[in-house]
Amino acid sequence: MSSDPWLSGLLACSLADDAEAVRQALHARGLKTRSVPAGRAKGAWTCVTDRGTLAVVISGRGADAARQAASFWMPRARWLVLAGAGPGTGLAAEGTVILDGDHDLTALASRGAQQAQPPITTSTGKVAAVPDAVLGPAARDTLAASGYAAWDPNVDAWRRAASAMGGVTLVCQGVTTTRPDQEHDLQQDVPDGATGRPWWRATLRALLRSQRNGARQADRRHHDAVTAAARCAVAALLGPA
Repeated sequence: MSSDPWLSGLLACSLADDAEAVRQALHARGLKTRSVPAGRAKGAWTCVTDRGTLAVVISGRGADAARQAASFWMPRARWLVLAGAGPGTGLAAEGTVILDGDHDLTALASRGAQQAQPPITTSTGKVAAVPDAVLGPAARDTLAASGYAAWDPNVDAWRRAASAMGGVTLVCQGVTTTRPDQEHDLQQDVPDGATGRPWWRATLRALLRSQRNGARQADRRHHDAVTAAARCAVAALLGPA
């Protein structure tokens, strides 16, 4: 039955770039990923390890997209790690990976970060479920005052799905910037998965973004942050390299 878990772990991402970072972290360990039918997701791969089979899934941005992907994939796993990147509230510096979730998974992710070369800075904190890609200073201050170091639109949909199946969750969220209203951030240009906007519009926006001031710096910040988050996510399920 589909409710019987056959995956040893599930690595979920919002964006294709984020999933690619996770796959690269797996490949760096000498593991191979194989594309499989996505099943309500934007893309999916499996990876056979000595601890069982992992899956890497792209849900797309937005709570609706996350719910659809989680409804199909979460019954097949009990260990869930979300890997992504986005703005922070100021509680953690740019480049830090926020670890929010299960204690044991957090400990493994932290050990993996410490043993990475160069070491990855991590911080145990809280990631809020907020649909807006960019928040103003007042909204960020409100989240920070409540102890939230970052936000993401997908996290609660996955958390609820994991909880319903009796699973455990860890969010690995890389901080790209603490000033999203002043510094360009990649998340501004990614359409929400629930909007239904056509793919060509997202592509056009990406092309226009590439010509704008600060876009390359935003791409680099996102790449560095999600690469660090991906390495922490893989360590959480497979242990330090």
